[in-house]
Amino acid sequence: MAIQPVYDRAFDEDVDDHEPELTSERSCEECHGRLRTRDGETACTECGLLIREYRLDHRPAPFYEDDDKQPRTGAPLSPTLHDYGLTTEIGYRKDAAGNTLPVRKRRQLTRLRRHHSNARWGTTANKNLGRGFSEIGRLTTALEMPGTIREQACTILRAAQREDLFSGRSIDALAPASVYAALRCLGLPWTLPELAGDACCDVSAARQSYNVLNREIELPTRPVRPKAFIPRFASALDVPARVRRRAGELVEQAAQDGLTMGSKPSGVAAGALYLAARKTGVSLTQVEIAETTSVTPVTLRRHYKRLAEAEVESS
Repeated sequence: MAIQPVYDRAFDEDVDDHEPELTSERSCEECHGRLRTRDGETACTECGLLIREYRLDHRPAPFYEDDDKQPRTGAPLSPTLHDYGLTTEIGYRKDAAGNTLPVRKRRQLTRLRRHHSNARWGTTANKNLGRGFSEIGRLTTALEMPGTIREQACTILRAAQREDLFSGRSIDALAPASVYAALRCLGLPWTLPELAGDACCDVSAARQSYNVLNREIELPTRPVRPKAFIPRFASALDVPARVRRRAGELVEQAAQDGLTMGSKPSGVAAGALYLAARKTGVSLTQVEIAETTSVTPVTLRRHYKRLAEAEVESS
């Protein structure tokens, strides 16, 4: 049996050469200097000419002491899935190399896929959580919300399950309530009737579920100012820029006078838009604004009269 090493003149890919190795087998083609081999690369020590390159690292991904940095293995974890994405995906017609599988193998994969689908949930709690995440994904997609809202809503729904809030409550109501809670935690101007319009429940059920989430989980919700609703409502009503500016001025003056304390922010914004439209000569009806802003005409008229009286007193 030969005892000559396998890698006599080639680079051993399993050995990590930290120290540079000088070789005198041949000289540089440019300056006739000495060559150096390090980490699979052969370069000239004089002019730096790269003669040969072989950089295949077979070492595992590094682990960091910092908790924020994880090894780069696999797809990132996603809070929008009940198991954070740690599942196995079984293919259908082709293998990893792109070759078409025979009929017998495809039937076997079909059976494995069915058993895997039944076993991946494990418990009824995971099934309910997966159904809630699917409803949150459908709702956020229909309303064209960013992925951060969906992730925050899924995190809130997972916390609700840990607090045993699923018992006796509908998942179709908890899903929009979680989305609304995520919007409130981020301070974004959305109303619950806007979410309930695309949800599978009515406004009262979604509001009741949100109140339970806010009370039991102690959500860090932020107060939404009426001025935050002005740009969204003005864009939905397609009013000129002068109406938007005038409505913003009315809301700011009302906030300084304390008229927005204890009032519904969307109702104050709707009343300010109606008053600004009348002041600037833009034709807008109360019913049109109420339907667009998801407030009742009675609420709109009440805030409109308060803003009009405050403007008369200030002038």
